[in-house]
Amino acid sequence: MQIEHDKAADAIYIHIGTGSYARGKDLDDVRRVDYDSSGAPVGVELLCVSQGVNIEGLPHADEMAGLLEARGINVYEVSCSYTGLGSPELASDVNIKEEVRQSAHLNVAVLA
Repeated sequence: MQIEHDKAADAIYIHIGTGSYARGKDLDDVRRVDYDSSGAPVGVELLCVSQGVNIEGLPHADEMAGLLEARGINVYEVSCSYTGLGSPELASDVNIKEEVRQSAHLNVAVLA
C-alpha cells in the first residue's frame, strides 16, 4: 500500500492494488473506494482527514488504520442501528418517526 497525503486539501489517497481504475463508489461524503474492472479495490480516497477517519467498511481496514495512525491521523469505527419500530423511511406517522429517531443508537469506537 502506498499513501499520498495532501495536507492543504486535507485529503489522503491510499493505493491498494496495481489494477487500473474502472469505477468508484462513494461510501459517504468523505470516503470513496475505487475499483478495477474485475471489482477488486485499487484505492481509497479520504477527505477531511484532520477530523479523523472512519475505517468501517473500507477494504484492508486494519492495515489502513496502521498507515493512518503512523501519520498522526485519528482512526475510528462508526456503526448505526435502529431499535423499536423500524426504519424512519417505513414510518408514516410523525409520532412514529419521532419515536424511531429517539431510539436510534450511534456507536463510536476510537481505535488507539
